[in-house]
This record gives sequence, structure tokens and C-alpha cells, in this order.
Amino acid sequence: MNEQIFIEYDNSKLSNISDKIYNLFIQNNYQTELLNNSLSLNTKLDLISNNNNSFVLSNKINNSNNNAIEIIYPLRSTDELARNIANQLDKYNVTKYYQLRAVNNTILDYYEILRDINNNLGIIIKYGSNLLNDEQIPNIIFQAINNYLKEENIYTVKSGDSLYAIARNFNTSVDELKRLNNLTSNNLSLGQKLIIPNINNTNDNSNNNNNSSTNTYTVKSGDSLYAIARNFNTSVDELKRLNNLTSNNLSIGQKLMIPNTTNNSNENSNNNNNISSNTYTVKSGDSLYAIARNFNTSVDELKRLNNLTSNNLSIGQKLMIPNNNSSNISTNTYTVKSGDSLYVIARNFNTSVDELKRLNNLTSNNLSIGQKLIIKKN
Repeated sequence: MNEQIFIEYDNSKLSNISDKIYNLFIQNNYQTELLNNSLSLNTKLDLISNNNNSFVLSNKINNSNNNAIEIIYPLRSTDELARNIANQLDKYNVTKYYQLRAVNNTILDYYEILRDINNNLGIIIKYGSNLLNDEQIPNIIFQAINNYLKEENIYTVKSGDSLYAIARNFNTSVDELKRLNNLTSNNLSLGQKLIIPNINNTNDNSNNNNNSSTNTYTVKSGDSLYAIARNFNTSVDELKRLNNLTSNNLSIGQKLMIPNTTNNSNENSNNNNNISSNTYTVKSGDSLYAIARNFNTSVDELKRLNNLTSNNLSIGQKLMIPNNNSSNISTNTYTVKSGDSLYVIARNFNTSVDELKRLNNLTSNNLSIGQKLIIKKN
């Protein structure tokens, strides 16, 4: 994670512990800013809210017990970080870790630093005044937060995201995401931070541990495990085993380890025509039915060949076309089918309506079923 860390405190007595925690984050190469008690609350809120990828540690005085520590976490978060900090502080008197709701609106946090920052990770720690000069506490607090940030996968919600899509991309479930992030509905907001289950970290570790014995491939739009396996002369099962995958779902930018047996052919397979000679790039308005019809195949065959589990397509997606139909791509003529138009045919064969009309001496855009169209001259 590349979090912007904000260390906030509201009482001059807390400067000692806050400074020490701040220095520890700086020493460990975090981008960190100390928000001292000379700043107004609104100034602090403005600084934090202007950063979409931030973590806020807010230090406060515990007026109820000079020897106790309390840990408060946001209503929209899980208790995992609070629990971890409490466990690390086991030799101290951690009276509780909890959520604190605003009295006037129980869907909001009581403290403004959490209530008014909707899309941040954060924690509030309240220290008994007798503990403020303890040299060990800053180290413990830093280590717990550092471990949390390093071990957890945090995903920032983008336009068009849904819990279903995010769960699919990270090989988890909607229910698990909702449980882990304390969500009561499927609604998401832009910039919202979601914790992704730790089970996905094994992929990164596997890549780091096996760089010497495997090649890696970065998933691109339209890729499928079947297509990647074919291009690198391996199998879907081998790719799933090597990358600890529990499903066939992939996400753009995902790193996949490729078995060593393909070391000598990776570049060739990327640069030859194995993919482009029998593939089709999905365009706006396309459907599996229309593509299957245009290439004399079936929807079921396209789904099987491309390892698709639904009929949904995305613009720019690459689809493999069955080899026995590959001649349709390079053929010089095309037979008009029901529902065809010059626009659709031109788009499918990467030409223009005007060029089709010129080649076929057409004076209008009208077509008849069974009509033969010249696509290109020999």
C-alpha cells in the first residue's frame, strides 16, 4: 500500500507520543504528515479529505482513567486493526476497543475526524495521561499499524465498480467483502476503501519466491486462462496450480506465473500471429449471438473456447474464433444474413461502409438475405 499517513492529536500533552509515532512512520518510508494541536479541526479535515488514499491515526487523552488505553474504530470498518493493537498492548490496561456513535445521528461516528472523513482508514487511540511518556507504546502502535497496512490488501472503489465485480477480481465473495468491511448493503461510493481478504496475498508471495524458476505474464483486457495457457503451451490447471487460483477469473494487471517449459517460446508466442489470426476484438454494440452468427459458429462454442461463464462482453475484449471458421476472417466474400447491415459488416471486417459500397457497386445501404458481398479485392 502507498498510504498517506496522518498523525493527528488534540492536546499538547500528546505531542511526545505523536512525534515518536510520526518519526517511526517516516523512518519506514511512509509518506506521513503530523497534524499538531495548533491546527483547527476544519484545517485537519481539509488536509485529510484532499487525499484519497490516507490513513488517520488520531491520538486523544483518556480523561476517565490515567492508566488505561481505549481504542476506537470507525463504524464502517471492522475491528481487526483495533483488535490487533489491543493484543499488542497486552501488558497495558486496554479497557476496550469499540465503535462510538454520534448521539444525534447513530449512523455517524462520534468523533469528527472519523465522521467527516468518509473514505479513509483510521483509528483513534485514547491514552491515560500516566502512559504518555512510556517509550514502548509508540513502537507498539506503529508496529501494529504497519503490519496491518502491509498485510492487508486495500482496494479503492472506482467508477463502475460493484461488490460483485470486485469480489470476482480478487477471487472472493460478496458476502466475505461485506463481512470484512462491515457493510450492510451492496452500495459503494467512489474512493471508498475496501479490505480484500488476505488469501490473495499468496499470489504476490509466490511471484517473489519463484521469479528464478518461472516467467510472469501481466493480464490484459480480454485475456482468459484458456487463451494464456494456449499461448504459452501449458494448461489451465497448471496455471491455476502455479498461481494458487481457486477460479478462472482474472483481473487486468494481475501477474501470472508461467511454467518454465515455455521459457524459450514466450516472446515468439507474443509476437506471432497465433492470437490475431483467429481472434476478434469486441466493438460497441456487439453480442455473442451476433459474433457467432458472423463467423458461422455458436454462442456455446464461443463461450467454451473463451472460458466465458456469461454472455457479457466488454469493448476491446479479445475473443478466440474456432479454427474451423478461421477462413471466414480472411475470406474475400461474405453472405448477408438476417439482421445484417452494411455498418455491422464493415465494422466486423475492419472496413468502411463506403468501401463496401464501392467494391460491390451499391447505390444504397439496402441488403437482402443471401446476397454476396465482396469484402476485399484479391
